[in-house]
Amino acid sequence: MNDELVTEIEIPDTIDTIQDHVFYGCTSLTSVKIPDSVTSIGNSAFYGCTGLAKVYITDLESWCKISFFYSTSNPLYYGADLYLNDELVTEIEIPDTIDTITDYVFYGCTSLTSVVIPDSVTFIGKYAFGDCTCLTSIEIPDSVTSIGNDAFYGCTGLTSIEIPDSVTDIGGGAFFGCTGLTSIEIPDSVTDIDWYVFHGCTGLTSVVIGDSVTDIGDEAFYGCTGLTSIEIPDSVTDIGGGAFYGCTGLTSITFAGTSEQWGAVTKGDGWNDGVPATEVVCSDGTVSLS
Repeated sequence: MNDELVTEIEIPDTIDTIQDHVFYGCTSLTSVKIPDSVTSIGNSAFYGCTGLAKVYITDLESWCKISFFYSTSNPLYYGADLYLNDELVTEIEIPDTIDTITDYVFYGCTSLTSVVIPDSVTFIGKYAFGDCTCLTSIEIPDSVTSIGNDAFYGCTGLTSIEIPDSVTDIGGGAFFGCTGLTSIEIPDSVTDIDWYVFHGCTGLTSVVIGDSVTDIGDEAFYGCTGLTSIEIPDSVTDIGGGAFYGCTGLTSITFAGTSEQWGAVTKGDGWNDGVPATEVVCSDGTVSLS
């Protein structure tokens, strides 16, 4: 569908699937009403709908259960506001009938400021809250075990988040570009800090890495210019390429193990490029980074 005259669309409640590319390139489309009957939205269904400003729904549970093929399947993608029963959605309590926050479900929802996730949820999908730029508060319960890739990508308004001990997996890019995030504590339940997890978190000043972490992934803390010190536990055996690249304020690196253990850690290309720290403080002395 590519009709520049279309500005408002109400999907009939006889529809359960919005097909691939159906509103592709409808640049004049400003609002869409999605009925409770819709369970899936196809590939690039709303691709190029750059004027879309309002998305109307009548049931939050039904919306949370929609399967989105990709980011541009979601009409919120271009920064549209979400309206529940004609009321602008700013604060959300996910219904306790939901066990998985699906991929892309709130991607680009710029009206969203806070989210409460119930104990029924065990998984937060990829890009679930991507580019929710006004999101400042989210509560993750102890029931959650996994946070998907780029789950909070570009949430620039998020200033703090508590990761519970139940979480064992944090996907790549989970907090990519969260420039307002100032501190993070990675619990002992997590073994890998995946690639790009905190890439570009320029406001990050405090990081606590759990004692079970063995791998710090490629570009995990890339460009975290506000970071001044880091303590690396002796459980770490691998630091990926560019892991601390461009951390221009990082003047202190401490490793909990011995100098010999530090020497055995595998370090990727450019892991500390642009870092002013010239040595690593180990439990038995210092090791030069030159």
